[in-house]
Amino acid sequence: MPNNKSPIGIFDSGVGGLSVLKVIHKLMPAENLIYVADSQFVPYGGKSANQIENRVLTIAQHLINQDVKAIIVACNTATAAAVNTIRNLYSIPIIGLEPALKPASENTQNGRVGIIATQATLDSQKYQNLKKNFALNIELTEKASPLFVNLVENAHEIAEFELDLIEQELAIFKDAEVDSLVLGCTHYPFLTDTISKIMGAEVTLYESGLPVALEAQRRLENNLNTSNEKGSIQYFSSDPEKSQNTFDLLLEKNVPIKSF
Repeated sequence: MPNNKSPIGIFDSGVGGLSVLKVIHKLMPAENLIYVADSQFVPYGGKSANQIENRVLTIAQHLINQDVKAIIVACNTATAAAVNTIRNLYSIPIIGLEPALKPASENTQNGRVGIIATQATLDSQKYQNLKKNFALNIELTEKASPLFVNLVENAHEIAEFELDLIEQELAIFKDAEVDSLVLGCTHYPFLTDTISKIMGAEVTLYESGLPVALEAQRRLENNLNTSNEKGSIQYFSSDPEKSQNTFDLLLEKNVPIKSF
């Protein structure tokens, strides 16, 4: 059975969830972490709910086999498709993501909010429910963006060509004059500096890393690692060769990646 020194499992379709891992490691440095990237099957955004659910079940079982004390689904698409399925299977805390539409809607000054996410997230019932609960009184502009996932997964340097592509992707939000933009995929925070530069300082960006880390801390309140030493981090990928370079660039160091 897991104990307070057992690791926390974190997974995503690819490297996007590393943005969540970084926040968790900073907030709870003593925790041992296991990160799984499903790099062979990234991106999830264009796949069916059944396909995503099958991958999530495979990854969750892998993490359970590592005796994790909690699982963080660091992927909006995977959360929408399958978080309830794995919650029904396992008794440990299962913490999912959702786009930060609630705080964006509550804090907008001009009532115009944008959300950029994967198509699967925007199509999901979980997201539709989120809109009904928090977006009825705002002008909401939505866009699906596989481009941003691909830029991050392929570790593209943001040169002039990539900058032009990103500007085109964000044009719909500029035209709508949003003052709040929800980054509804964990890959997107790796492009925060570029997005903020294009959108302007007056547009507030909302992401999910800190909220999910705080929720994990709350849920594990009585089972946190009390060690004074920094916890270990293990990395797994369904295609280590494909993802190695991107891992190293995003983490700014060479990391060993195991296959699962």
